[in-house]
Amino acid sequence: MIASDLRSRAPSFFRFPRPEPGIWGKWLRRRAMKRLLDLDDHMLDDIGVTREEVETAAAMPLSVNAAVELHRTALERRRAGR
Repeated sequence: MIASDLRSRAPSFFRFPRPEPGIWGKWLRRRAMKRLLDLDDHMLDDIGVTREEVETAAAMPLSVNAAVELHRTALERRRAGR
């Protein structure tokens, strides 16, 4: 049985409005990216990003793909040799 079948058979008090998939997915990915802040600076360095880059990307609006921006800023920093 698939989830949509279960939802249609659920009592009305279990039927919640579903958030827009795009926003929901972006929010989940952003929350997962913020977990990088739980790592210490040496681990972040092994990944190739700095704490400041992660914090900046995490603070961006959901309309921006923060993972792409994090990758772009880390790549620019490495190319500049900083």
